Amino acid sequence: MTDLAQLPLFDYNALDTETRIVVQQRTGEIKALMRTTAQGIIDIGAKLMEVKQRLGHGHFGSWLHIEFDWNERTARRFMSVAERFKSDNLSDLQIAPSALYLLAAPSTPDEVREHFIEQSQNGASVTYTEVKDLKQAFDLSPDPLKQRLLDGELSPKLAKELVKVLSEVPEPVRAIVIENKLSDPDAV
Repeated sequence: MTDLAQLPLFDYNALDTETRIVVQQRTGEIKALMRTTAQGIIDIGAKLMEVKQRLGHGHFGSWLHIEFDWNERTARRFMSVAERFKSDNLSDLQIAPSALYLLAAPSTPDEVREHFIEQSQNGASVTYTEVKDLKQAFDLSPDPLKQRLLDGELSPKLAKELVKVLSEVPEPVRAIVIENKLSDPDAV
């Protein structure tokens, strides 16, 4: 990470008075929230979206670099979490920040995201590894397995192994197994 003392200062004087006041206030608020948990990540993302809108094209990236030594990819991760979870109160939930970023990723199916929010609301801690493993298994699995994964009837590891085995059998057999056996919870 770059030494912040060596970075140039953001030119707040180039902004109109109202924008300068809002952006400076949001800068202080964002810095104070950086060390918090899931709700803080959402709050940072929402404030970043507001600043990005106010600064306009071409200024947001330099502001990020100067004020936080961040690139736009880092900001997009915060903003993605804020966009995905803006209506959820995550302040009491135990979701690892890395898991929260993965849950907010556009590639994460809604069912997986909802599964982990519900798990956390029921008192479970959610880790990055759990989210990654279930997401990968969910993405690889045929539809009959997906609900069983979410219900905890099938582990992500077993689902991946089953998908691998199914990929090695001829298509007609695979179709029969998927259609007739995987839909039956007692079949696997």
